[in-house]
Amino acid sequence: AQSSTDRPWNLGPGWLRLLLACTAPILIFCSKSSRSLKRLAITLTLFSSVSFALSLGVNLEPGGLRIWSFLCDWLPGMAQVRSAFRFAIFFQAGVVLLAGAGIDLLLIMTRSAFSSMPRIRSGSIVCLVLLFVFESWSGRTRSVLVPRTDQISDWAQYLQGRVQAGEGILILPYVAGYAPDDFEPTVRWMIQSTAAGLRTANGYSGFFPATHYILQQQLGQGLTDSLIATLRSKNIRWIVTMDSDSAIEADANGLLQWHWTSMTGECRIFEVTGAGRAVLQITTP
Repeated sequence: AQSSTDRPWNLGPGWLRLLLACTAPILIFCSKSSRSLKRLAITLTLFSSVSFALSLGVNLEPGGLRIWSFLCDWLPGMAQVRSAFRFAIFFQAGVVLLAGAGIDLLLIMTRSAFSSMPRIRSGSIVCLVLLFVFESWSGRTRSVLVPRTDQISDWAQYLQGRVQAGEGILILPYVAGYAPDDFEPTVRWMIQSTAAGLRTANGYSGFFPATHYILQQQLGQGLTDSLIATLRSKNIRWIVTMDSDSAIEADANGLLQWHWTSMTGECRIFEVTGAGRAVLQITTP
């Protein structure tokens, strides 16, 4: 997988292609193109625009209109879409086709404009090709450690016999960013907890519920007593810390009781013992 720090738009079609795709309809309608080519440009533009809008999923709420929810209620099959972001594939396909039309028109215009200057014409084509090669050049890749599903981690083994039915686990530190690389530890913990049959409040999906952002914001303020009470009211009884900062913060909270520490000392398990009364409710609007 490519690091998002190397290429911030890993799944994008590329800025040059996007520029050509935006320019192509203008060139087509400003030139003496055939009617069929104009219809094709309109079709691809609408196709790309709709695909891009659908790829936003539940985030597509212009003016407060919940378009995705409406489509799921009235359009058969939409409610079964697991990841709305996959509509971006159709967006990229439309962009590439429009970019191809843009290149074709640019080549035609270059031939006619520089018909008496073959060197300039050839140089323009070479520069365009080099730009595509430069933009498409792959970034640095790195290996990602994937936990084995046939082996249960030590912290999960400890919790297996102690977590009761319906109880959840919160693993800290909770993801603070939004890039795919930020969720790498979360995905690793998801695999480990799934192998042990444990439920976690952490997760990664194409659809993030509103509770994810609320919990993310509250944890940014620390493990406050009100947050601990809210977690307990949501039947989250166990907190697993995977770094020293989270462990120190959890150890300092009187509503949490230490239970277990790994051999390396990196992982610690705490139980939410204070029932309290939830002050901040995590609810889905």
